[in-house]
Order: sequence, then C-alpha cells, then structure tokens
Amino acid sequence: MVESLAPGLRRGDGSRQKQKFPWPALMQRGLHHLKLPPEQFWRATLREICPAHLHATPLPRAQLVQLMKQFPDR
Repeated sequence: MVESLAPGLRRGDGSRQKQKFPWPALMQRGLHHLKLPPEQFWRATLREICPAHLHATPLPRAQLVQLMKQFPDR
C-alpha cells in the first residue's frame, strides 16, 4: 500500500530506488481535506487513508441514494 502512495523509480536493472513516504501529502489530505480529527487520523491504517488519498472521485448521486437506503441512519 505504501508503494501506491510513493512508488519507487525504476532503474535500468528493474530494481527500485527508495523514496521517502509522502507524509505531508497524506496529512494534508487526511487532516485538511477529509477533516479527520488528529486522533482519528493517527489511529487510521494506511488501508483506510490511502483510498481517500489516491485520486478519490466523488460517489455518483444515484449510488449515494442507494447506499443511504441500504444502510439508513438509526
């Protein structure tokens, strides 16, 4: 999952160069765009944060309505 956030650069021999993990971009997305409280952000796993970080597209209205019917608030 980390690789999908910070893919290594391919060398001529097919190996990868190491890159630093993009914490600033991930924190910007989680804390500012998703408005997660810090304690929730730091408890989240990469699996939970990455889909939100990776070019997430808005859910079409029809799918949202379907999910709301399927999982109503109680």
